Amino acid sequence: MQIIVLPGLDGDGNLAQPFCDALRGHSVTALNYPDHLTSYADLVPWVLAQLPKGPVTLIAQSFSGPVAAQLVQQQSAKIDAVVYVATFAMRPRRIPKGAVRAARYLPITSGFMIKLMQPWITGQWSDAAFLAQFSQSLSRVKSETLIARLRAVLSVDVRSHITHATVPSIYLRASCDRLVPRRASTAFSNVVTVEGPHFLLQTVPTEAAAVVADFLNTLSVDRAP
Repeated sequence: MQIIVLPGLDGDGNLAQPFCDALRGHSVTALNYPDHLTSYADLVPWVLAQLPKGPVTLIAQSFSGPVAAQLVQQQSAKIDAVVYVATFAMRPRRIPKGAVRAARYLPITSGFMIKLMQPWITGQWSDAAFLAQFSQSLSRVKSETLIARLRAVLSVDVRSHITHATVPSIYLRASCDRLVPRRASTAFSNVVTVEGPHFLLQTVPTEAAAVVADFLNTLSVDRAP
């Protein structure tokens, strides 16, 4: 089975490598989003062009949930299943437009900001190696890119896509997600809570991989002749 992992707001698929390694027995590829692609309208066709031949399973983290939902609507015959991870169907929180504009003047990609945000990023699952990697990842992304993607999040609404989807799916809800609130999962079906923070695939990769593997195995059994 071919599995494609879609990244979070930073666009760095390499952050999911521990999860990819833990999902043994499958061909797993994590995509990296180009910096210049910031809107969902641009990202959906780009991801579609990266998909390999044959059916695939999408694993969509956070920012990429709406990308997967739109791909399912457009290419349901190509997509075997979707795993939504700590994501949303519409803006997860209300953020004043002024706050988004002000963000351009903040050092949001700096190591200092990462340390400041640590309670929201990893909480009690804090891992120095991951935080260092995440800091390096953000340092390679332009602030303008992150802000533009944040704007895309604030205006997206794919609830109808998810409601009418016929592709099997599962939603991994982080038990201690301080970025995407619990209510964001109500738009999805087959919700499973995984103990961990927002960055599930990075901080508890083995546990997340076990849930995904069980889901995929169940699909295989159901489809067996």
